Amino acid sequence: FLRSQGRKVACWLPLTTERRRVGVLAFGSRSPAPYTDDIAAFMAQIAAVVAIAVDNGINWEQAQRFQRDLLEERDRLRFVLDVNNLLVSQLDHRSLLEAICDAVKRVIDADHIGVGLYVRESGQVRLDFVYNKTRGFSRPDVTIPLDRSIVGLAIERGAARVFLRPELEARGWDGAPLMKEYGIESVC
Repeated sequence: FLRSQGRKVACWLPLTTERRRVGVLAFGSRSPAPYTDDIAAFMAQIAAVVAIAVDNGINWEQAQRFQRDLLEERDRLRFVLDVNNLLVSQLDHRSLLEAICDAVKRVIDADHIGVGLYVRESGQVRLDFVYNKTRGFSRPDVTIPLDRSIVGLAIERGAARVFLRPELEARGWDGAPLMKEYGIESVC
């Protein structure tokens, strides 16, 4: 690589700190004269300063990442506490669902939040409660067969997944027209 750049002399200096090795600093020259011991010693001093600067940059990025992680964890724990407090303070079903939606809206930006409850006796999902940014709260009182719904797939897989409305329409799932009615393009 150095020869392709026209360099004839190079000096590679490790970038190390007391804590770790962070890389290498390279100097190159087109002159065929080798670097003197004084110049090499000066380059080593420069490499030591660069190593500290690079290490500080790595530490800063890591600290920022840790801070973001801690803030997210704090928000999750606050949400869990809020919902727990709602469960013990809200006795009315509708009020509880509205309060849960309010708590969810504080941590997730969503145009639509729905609560579907599995009715084991009928094998269906009852869309019990819906919040829509433009329409507010409603109780659609819609039932959807478990085997033709997103809820059914989520219950079966035991995991979340994002679905696009056209995908659900192509599968002929019962919830797709309701999504279209509410202007929802994707759900999780």
